[in-house]
Amino acid sequence: MIKRVVFARELVFPIVMHVYLTGGFTANTTLAHY
Repeated sequence: MIKRVVFARELVFPIVMHVYLTGGFTANTTLAHY
């Protein structure tokens, strides 16, 4: 049971970080254009 929680966390964390980084990057570039 604990292994499943750790696996889910390792699987979700990179996706969340990727969305956060790409979302923040696109937001910064969009603001820089204006």
